[in-house]
Amino acid sequence: MTWFKNLPIWRSFHRYVDYTVVDASRRRQVTPFEQKVLGIVPHGLMPYPLALAAASPEAERSAFGRFRVVAATATKVLPGLAAFIRSIDGVDASRASVDAAMAAGQSIAVAPGGIEEMFVGFPSRGWEKGEEGALLSSRRGFLKLCVKHGVPAVPGASSVG
Repeated sequence: MTWFKNLPIWRSFHRYVDYTVVDASRRRQVTPFEQKVLGIVPHGLMPYPLALAAASPEAERSAFGRFRVVAATATKVLPGLAAFIRSIDGVDASRASVDAAMAAGQSIAVAPGGIEEMFVGFPSRGWEKGEEGALLSSRRGFLKLCVKHGVPAVPGASSVG
């Protein structure tokens, strides 16, 4: 379903979605062509920036290179969403599926905070307007995959506001 990514509507969406690569000059730089795990926070209602970046026809030439988005198994029951995830070559979030993608040398992108992270930040109690949060202390499975496959973890933050 690669035709889905080439629809004019995606070019329109990408006029409003952008990213900035922050240079961490003391660390080894990861190239777009190198296998990696992108860990994107916060999850939000849906990690739209992550999905739109994967849907971009320019994704292979971007700073992140080509990657496959990890999607919750439950998304398979929602027809429109399931079709979209298939069109961007998404990976089921089961350990076996993600491990197989990594073993095949593919880069993946995951929002490790998952559904629980959707409720972190404003308007939850204790958060100010504009504040977002990330749940990482109990979400280390993606880091274990990095160690297992010997690939770097690349942190990222997104915002749809």
